[in-house]
Amino acid sequence: MNQRSKEESTVKISVIIPIFNTEQYLRPCIESIVSQNINLEIILINDGSTDRSAEIMEDFKNHYNQIITIHQPHSGPSIARNHGMDVATGEYLAFIDSDDWIELESLSKLYYQATRHRADMIMGNMIYFYHNENKHMIYEEIPLRFKNKTLRGKDFFVTLMDTGYFYPMACGYLYKRNWIEANNLRFENSIIHEDELWTQIALCKANKVRFADVNFYFYRQRNGSIMHTSNTKERLNSLFYIAQKLISFSEQYDFEGKDGVLRSWIYVNIYRMYATGFKLLSKIQDSRFTLPYHSIDSFLFIYPMMRQPAGNICQRYYLQAKKLEDQYIEWMNYLWNLHILQISPEELLKKRIILIYNGPKEYTYALPNSISLIPNRYVLTLDRKYQAQAFAIVFYMPDLLKSIEGDIEKPNGQIWVNWSISYDEQIMYMKNEEFSSLFDIQMNAFPCAEDKIPSDTNIFIWLCKVFEQAHNDQSTG
Repeated sequence: MNQRSKEESTVKISVIIPIFNTEQYLRPCIESIVSQNINLEIILINDGSTDRSAEIMEDFKNHYNQIITIHQPHSGPSIARNHGMDVATGEYLAFIDSDDWIELESLSKLYYQATRHRADMIMGNMIYFYHNENKHMIYEEIPLRFKNKTLRGKDFFVTLMDTGYFYPMACGYLYKRNWIEANNLRFENSIIHEDELWTQIALCKANKVRFADVNFYFYRQRNGSIMHTSNTKERLNSLFYIAQKLISFSEQYDFEGKDGVLRSWIYVNIYRMYATGFKLLSKIQDSRFTLPYHSIDSFLFIYPMMRQPAGNICQRYYLQAKKLEDQYIEWMNYLWNLHILQISPEELLKKRIILIYNGPKEYTYALPNSISLIPNRYVLTLDRKYQAQAFAIVFYMPDLLKSIEGDIEKPNGQIWVNWSISYDEQIMYMKNEEFSSLFDIQMNAFPCAEDKIPSDTNIFIWLCKVFEQAHNDQSTG
């Protein structure tokens, strides 16, 4: 084989695609890659899919010789990406999510600039693609500090943060494979938000990073379903874990030294994750959950050393996180949560537990101030620890999508209450017949509105009376 033939046969880019139950989007994703005008290998990793994704993968493999397929038990995208890196042979690597796609000829354009400037990482334009086919360019106006420049990775990261253009998404870059191997870069296993850790560490370790004004990556924005969301507890644990890893990583840099600005911006992301984590915590509302270890109060020590404007931005995230932490502690000590803990398990079996799953935060759920006002047969709680054994669950409709945690199944015999207010007709999911049929009682009341609820009445006392009346009717019937 002559030298020219060898160069032409060399794999320029290895494209690594973890796949889990994305049959609806997988074909357009792979088609956007096989049509690229550059020598590729495409590594498809089936991460234990239970739909037709594996079949679609193998069908593409039968038609394109540059495709490699791997099948593994469901382990998450981090392990799948690491598996792909283990077998990759390309000069550069690209990570593509299986529900997204890339622009025609984008890989060849990025590869040309990456090799020309000997970049360890090169970033292209990312475009958000919404379900109504609207598109939004993340980088609408490229900062002058990016244009036609190759920067040290640390300087590139600082510039991204300083201009508000940092998006911790591994898919937005090409990576030089030899550089990745030399730095032993791997995705952290068994966590969510793994890109938060990967992207920052990769940028800080890179010698040369370049931004290419090339439309590259289409990031599909998918809508969640009504009663099914990602595992909030797993997300929160991952965010706090990553925050601790970044704290440890940042300790190699000195606030007072030449990398003081860099370390300050890393801490901005650490406290952004804390703020996000404590916001997720407000959705859990389950006393069985153990809050993971965190270093939120270390801010009081490091703030005087931080560089500006990063310090002030970090302070805003800290104050958000601290407020949310205080709200969580207040929820744990709420009267009705403490009361149910004082009832013995044997006695609790004789009670009818009413779980207020969520409610308007500004009205403290309109619960009665005195436990004695509630009929002895009933006990109220905000603690989702009792979700399975609850006699009835009250869902506050306007806030439901923001409050729901995990998958909810309705046990036989459990009563679901639809707590609504006057503007519920604006909530589209209320018009879903399958969804609305899950509810047994409609409770229309504006919380704590004295002009609508008499001063000697409470909506939950009223609810208990409804249950009692239904019980009495059944007994006499």
